[in-house]
Amino acid sequence: MELNQITDATVQSLVEVGKLAAAPTEVQNAAGISVPYIIVGGKVTPLPDLKFNEHAKNPERIKANVTVLDPESFINYYALFSDLHSRVFADEAHRSVLAILDYHEEGTAASEESPRWGSHRITLALRHSEEWQTWINGNNKQMTQQQFAEFLEQNSVDITDPAGGTLREIAEDLETTVDVDFASAQRQAGGRVAFKYTETTKTTVSGGQVITVPDNFSLGIPVFVGGPRVGMGAFLRYRIKEQKLVFFYTLMRPEEVVRAAFAGARQAIADGIGSTIINGTP
Repeated sequence: MELNQITDATVQSLVEVGKLAAAPTEVQNAAGISVPYIIVGGKVTPLPDLKFNEHAKNPERIKANVTVLDPESFINYYALFSDLHSRVFADEAHRSVLAILDYHEEGTAASEESPRWGSHRITLALRHSEEWQTWINGNNKQMTQQQFAEFLEQNSVDITDPAGGTLREIAEDLETTVDVDFASAQRQAGGRVAFKYTETTKTTVSGGQVITVPDNFSLGIPVFVGGPRVGMGAFLRYRIKEQKLVFFYTLMRPEEVVRAAFAGARQAIADGIGSTIINGTP
């Protein structure tokens, strides 16, 4: 090839060939660690990017953010991938537990500490149970006699006290008194309330009758999906409006029940993995 036949494109091609033929070298990153690299297409490319890319047989390390829905699944996954340096954090405000499986290795001196990537994680995301949502959604919601009776019947399995289906029997009685006028209420011994009502048929009024309802009851429901049933109290309330009776209930400190349920899930994980859980977030 004569000199006058060499074009700019030819020169550029020769330059690219020279770059591709360059031997690997090393540079230091900001932390002072030497990183081997080669020049590919005029760009500095670290060797790990070439070795551990989507075409490699295996990745360089595990990168995963796994979400599980119950403590048992958390314990099982933790047992598969944890090591002596794995750490677990509990965040009560968000009802979540997080394990960083490739957490930093601690040492007795700064020179012995070994930082790790912290890119393999598992998170427990607790979900409220259907029973919990049902009772929370109905909290302090006024209902007619028929609505209240139907609600108690549909959810009677969650009521633990009074025993023997007492509230359900009351609900059945209430269904037969939809068209009555309530005149007064008297509190009796033992915390029960007696309602006096008269049944109206067209223009005539029959004799008065009395129905007795407890002023509180207890529930046994799971707070979280897959969790155990826990106890919670509720006050039974009523209002007489235009000689008609409406019922509602008020749950006793449900936020404390949630806090206790989360503490139970946290303790179940701590017992299952045999390790202390840190309160907070990493």
